[in-house]
Amino acid sequence: MSTGLLSSIINSTGDGLLVLDRGGKILAWNDMFASMWNLPLGTIEYQQEAALASVLNQVVDADAVRNRVRELQEHPEDESFETIALKDGRIFERFSRPLGPKSDIKGRVWSFRDATTRRTAERSLRESEMRFRAFAEGAACGLLIRREDRVVFANRWATDVFGEILDQSFWATVHPDDRAPAIGRDRSKNGAVEGSFELRMIDRQGAVRWFEVTESAIELDGETSILATVYDITNRKEAEDRTRHVAFHDALTDLPNRALFVDRAAGALALAQRDGSTVGVILLDIDRFKNVNDSLGHDAGDQLIFRSAERLREVLRGSDTVARLGGDEFAVLLPGLKSQDTTRVGVKLLEAMRQPFLVAGRELRVSTSLGIAIGPQDGEDVQTLVKSADTAMYRAKDAGRDRLQLFDPAMNRAAIHLLEMENELHEGLAHKEFMLFYQPIFRANSGDLVGFEALVRWRRPDGSVREPDEFVPVAEATGLIQPLGLFVLQTACVDIALIRATLGRALRVSVNISAAQIREPNIVSLVSNALRAAALDASALELEVTESSALQGQERTIEALRELVALGVAISLDDFGTGYASLDLLRRLPIKRIKIDRSFVRDVGTDKVDAAIASATIALAHQLDLEVVGEGIETEFQKTFLEEHGCDLLQGHLLGRPMPSDELLRVHDIQP
Repeated sequence: MSTGLLSSIINSTGDGLLVLDRGGKILAWNDMFASMWNLPLGTIEYQQEAALASVLNQVVDADAVRNRVRELQEHPEDESFETIALKDGRIFERFSRPLGPKSDIKGRVWSFRDATTRRTAERSLRESEMRFRAFAEGAACGLLIRREDRVVFANRWATDVFGEILDQSFWATVHPDDRAPAIGRDRSKNGAVEGSFELRMIDRQGAVRWFEVTESAIELDGETSILATVYDITNRKEAEDRTRHVAFHDALTDLPNRALFVDRAAGALALAQRDGSTVGVILLDIDRFKNVNDSLGHDAGDQLIFRSAERLREVLRGSDTVARLGGDEFAVLLPGLKSQDTTRVGVKLLEAMRQPFLVAGRELRVSTSLGIAIGPQDGEDVQTLVKSADTAMYRAKDAGRDRLQLFDPAMNRAAIHLLEMENELHEGLAHKEFMLFYQPIFRANSGDLVGFEALVRWRRPDGSVREPDEFVPVAEATGLIQPLGLFVLQTACVDIALIRATLGRALRVSVNISAAQIREPNIVSLVSNALRAAALDASALELEVTESSALQGQERTIEALRELVALGVAISLDDFGTGYASLDLLRRLPIKRIKIDRSFVRDVGTDKVDAAIASATIALAHQLDLEVVGEGIETEFQKTFLEEHGCDLLQGHLLGRPMPSDELLRVHDIQP
């Protein structure tokens, strides 16, 4: 159902509707609310405090209204029904209920109904039978008098609605599903029910309508009878249903929203725990959905979400639930299904989503990533079960997208480890626990020292030292690589400036930068500021990028690297041979050197393929006028092999171990 149609339906109701959040801020209202309270157009939308003040100014007992509102704010799960007297003589009935389930109350929905006529009618009816009869025929409600179940009086309104019911059984007009409870209530009070209740009744056309019936005992012709005042509340009930639907359904797709999904999942999980069955939960989202919004616009994105919802519904059973949790993320609830059955459903969902969509006048193909969790084994409560499915979904994305992944407890342990490591990284950065080691780099043909590679280490408070492989991937995954990378860059510039001054040699330092750092829009200014703060010439700094980094956002990467080269900084391509860079990309990158990955250097003496790759890399680089650095040299054979094949620069533990800057400064004559 569209938002516009929903708004039109709500505005057509005869009740005034007002929706507030938990802080008392107005979220929504209908036209009838503004009309009932004589609020000018625009007052509610642009002057909320003035609008609420105007409402309070119209009631007889404003303090009582304020106090009741305050009580409901303190008990948000309560429902409320009160009568409000206005200074102009009108009487409003106010009904209020929480917005959302008890587990996630978003605010409160208020419904106001002008009850002036009905309240006046009820008061007049009790004054005298003569006045009652005079009034009854013109009343805007149904007035019935019955003895036992036989109707002995019905006013014109009642006969217009129910037909000729005089001398008929009152219960014959009641809906069969509501008849037994109503008769039971009547008999429990010996046929003299006092109070109000709601029930469904059948009108003269056979249609089912909702009515509010207020009954009281009266004396008529010397006999005790029951006076029933009947109001048609069908519109109010429908408005309540619509309000409830809006609170628990997504506006775009009309699917259940997160609140309703959690409520249904809680019920299914509780049932599974009672009877020993299982419940499947699937979380899925559309891979690279942002690209659709960015390239085709948000309207096209909404179309894709809407059609995806339709397609998912077609795959599932009527007893299953598919909900939109937000954005491009959907959740599927499969009561009673085991792991194998849930997986089969997941495969069907994958296949359905692989079929082309017609979006914005063009055929569009997308893929999805699915995560599956089975309750209660993967979660004894809804939050844990959904979290497990979410973890599995992101594992599917990490594995290449367009696939499904069953949750495994090891994933949870990995996620906890990632969270713990992220927290430790935050602490480490705050407490300055990171330090740099410098490994010397030598020219192959002369053995001269040309510079160092800066290698970051993490010294923990317990004295242990963590290698980059342990924490750099986590820093990249959590966005902490930016502050960590900036620390490495700034520290390396300061240290090499001191080393150059102390040793009296024009040495350079190589610093690794990640793909995330390269994509920073201010990467050039960050490097420039680091050089200026250290009073270091740009020619003393070399930035190392990996093949995988260069492949991410190629055009932006190439542009940023060219700007850095224009600054005077040298660029080298690290871990060459381990990625998927094309020769064309190698030609376009503004690099000065390539570094043969240590995995090829390690096995040049035992693996003919690695030896061939290493020698071919050196030859290719020289053809492109690039220098070659061989890293990870640990044996004399590796060193000799690289020298014989023309490798320009050498680095490894055989030639020099990494040292902190203070130790390096004490060794004035660094030799391979």
